[in-house]
Amino acid sequence: MIDITEQMLEFKEAVRHTWNSCFVNSNEPMSSETQEAFSDIERALLRVLVLAPHGMGDLADSYRLRVFSNILIKPARSLVEMPIQFGHKEPNQNIVWDVETMLKVDEDTQFCFFDFFDWYPYGHVDLPFVRVRELPHADDKSLGGKIALIEQIHCKFMLVVKAARIGSAK
Repeated sequence: MIDITEQMLEFKEAVRHTWNSCFVNSNEPMSSETQEAFSDIERALLRVLVLAPHGMGDLADSYRLRVFSNILIKPARSLVEMPIQFGHKEPNQNIVWDVETMLKVDEDTQFCFFDFFDWYPYGHVDLPFVRVRELPHADDKSLGGKIALIEQIHCKFMLVVKAARIGSAK
């Protein structure tokens, strides 16, 4: 695994800056045309800043569509617990977020990255949260699969590089 925290924070800042300086004041920031154009830019930034240097640029096409099993989120520093908000989908497909709770964590705690999250994505954004899907803890399989929000300051980003990709330089 490769620590890509610095590159992910560069990606987050590039996304935040691009939206806030170029898209938020457009005539229709909520229009599908604006949203699709911005999604293309997000994927390009993820590809160039984070994934392509590791020969995994094609994974960027999944941003905001699927959970990234190749990008793991681990607790930053030596945390023993961290604040987290779990969510669950209602029958109408809306996500309801629980009240923030403290989760006990250790070196085995990890989540799969989905995206950077802001509560109101059509205004000025700071993207303070990382939206993740929880992986089962080694001794507690019942937690696997829950979606959650974690403040980015509590996250370390790790890239799982497939062995076949390492030697495939062109």
